[in-house]
Amino acid sequence: MNAIRALNSARHLRRGAKAAREIGRRGIDDPISLIDWTPPQKAFLEDPSRLKVFRTGSQLGKTSAGLAESVQIARGRHPNQRHKPPVEVWVLTQTRSQGLSAQKKLAAMLPPRELAKGQKKWNPITGFGHHEAIVELLNGSVIRFKTCKQGGMGLSSATIHHALIDEAPEERIYAEVMLRLRATNGTLSLTFTPINRDCTYLEKLCEDGVLADLNARLTVENMTHTRSGKPRVLEDGTPVTQAWVDEQIRLSPAHEVEVTCHGAWRTTSVDRVFTAFVAETHMHDRLPEGDVDLYLGIDHGEKAGKQAAVLIAVKHHSRPDGYPIIHVLDEYRPDSITTPEQDAKAILAMLKRNDVSWKHLDGVWGDKPTGGSKDPTSKGNWDLAKALCAEMGIGNVKALHPQIRDAKRGEGTKNQRDIGIRYLHHALIRGSFAIRTRCGGLKEFFEKWKNDDRDPVKDLGDALRYSLYGLIFTKRRGPSATIRNW
Repeated sequence: MNAIRALNSARHLRRGAKAAREIGRRGIDDPISLIDWTPPQKAFLEDPSRLKVFRTGSQLGKTSAGLAESVQIARGRHPNQRHKPPVEVWVLTQTRSQGLSAQKKLAAMLPPRELAKGQKKWNPITGFGHHEAIVELLNGSVIRFKTCKQGGMGLSSATIHHALIDEAPEERIYAEVMLRLRATNGTLSLTFTPINRDCTYLEKLCEDGVLADLNARLTVENMTHTRSGKPRVLEDGTPVTQAWVDEQIRLSPAHEVEVTCHGAWRTTSVDRVFTAFVAETHMHDRLPEGDVDLYLGIDHGEKAGKQAAVLIAVKHHSRPDGYPIIHVLDEYRPDSITTPEQDAKAILAMLKRNDVSWKHLDGVWGDKPTGGSKDPTSKGNWDLAKALCAEMGIGNVKALHPQIRDAKRGEGTKNQRDIGIRYLHHALIRGSFAIRTRCGGLKEFFEKWKNDDRDPVKDLGDALRYSLYGLIFTKRRGPSATIRNW
């Protein structure tokens, strides 16, 4: 009896080892076949629509599903294959860094035996190519990575069979890609969260039935694998639980939850944007000591109460999580219409009552000029700079240090407001943001602003966001030169 049991056990072990070897072989020959998709991913991959949208919040795996579809089409193995290989496939991302991330995911899905001879291996620095990333398969198919920043001209003069656009594109990019698909009657998939760009035209195309609209909300069920029944585990090893879902919702500004978490087309109306703000907690006069940076943000306005300036102190490298401590020191918002000369005097007076001068500032950012170039009431950074120089006895505006930099130009220009709102929301939650008790205008902003640009409380909020420009959009180089003991 023991001998029979031993024989059966040996046979079971041999069968198990053979099965494991088969799984390992299939993993090399067809890595995608081993992926355990979630319900929304599976629904997207099986959807036969020629043109479709997969819109979700973050972490629902929309990019991975879109890349898997692209690989299968290039291989000629997609369940809804329309063209026999060789085919031309494009993967479009917003930036090159996003393209590198997508290339890394795609590299893990490629069967090595199906790659063309001489195909470059994926490199963490250059991806599949420093200038134009290309993946060639043995069957002649090509997958090209492009960025939407190339513009329409960079996408012209080509005929393709399938395109994946990861993140919502500008309308002209969408139109150009559709032209590239016309000759082949090719397929298009768009995978994105409808944030940081006006998606009205895409919503209209979905409503009109031009694009099939697949939407998935952030729920535990939608983050549970269909094959194993186990919850998805994030790259850092965190399993998706209801507590994790609730935390993602808490971390999103109230008006953005439906978009950033559930993939809705637009933000919602709320009683207040900054629900995390509590005056008793976030307003105090315990100012940071020692090594701090001082930043000034300026919002220009022609009408009464529209001009605003905010002075902040930032203490770096003092928190275990690496985030800086931000304390709003003072604010300026006149009740009446002012001239640049009056604004200059008031801003310098604000600095003086905080025991600092203009030369102590580590960065100054201002809004675009108001009105037109021929408008005599127009106010802008240049007008204020000239008035400041006159007030301080500086003969040349170029000698003003620091210069007032344009907060609406260059890096960070697009989506600046939304990014700034999220930054402030997270800082409030972390407890790394505070306002001095005398800043009653900003208290009103945090307690009452409903994401309405017509609300007069928003101007101080805009000035505050501009003061944060150096923290959000630029890399800080070296230690601060400003030592301030309050």
